[in-house]
Amino acid sequence: MSAKLKQSVISGGKVYHAGTEATAALRKAIPAKFWDDIDPAPTGDDGGDLAEVRQMAAAQFAAYEETIEGLNAQIDALKADNDDLRSQVAALSSNGADESDERSATVDYDALDVDALKAEIDRRNEGRDDEAKVSKRGGKDTLVAALRSDDEAAES
Repeated sequence: MSAKLKQSVISGGKVYHAGTEATAALRKAIPAKFWDDIDPAPTGDDGGDLAEVRQMAAAQFAAYEETIEGLNAQIDALKADNDDLRSQVAALSSNGADESDERSATVDYDALDVDALKAEIDRRNEGRDDEAKVSKRGGKDTLVAALRSDDEAAES
């Protein structure tokens, strides 16, 4: 009959339940006091089981430190990426107003259909007071004239 664990044990981050049969690898990984074929009585010295437990704990602690260092490196890299992206967004935002003015000045409203003209008017009307909104009433010619008038008002 082979030895079995007397109680559940955690070793190397893995749980071995009571009744698990001994293997050479498990015998090395789990202290002797947890096996049913070993007398668990203390020997009175600081060797044996306590030394094994200390060694296992030190190895796990070292592994955790490596993991934490790796995660901290990833965090630093993500922070740097985030800062770069924020800089790019800020640059685009500061240039965005100029670009939208240029775009509206170069748009050929005559080439757009009525739905596209109304969509442009809706975009411009967002956040405006009612009396400052561009009217969406009328046909294509009226909408084109309203957008051109709004462009001229924005330039002055």
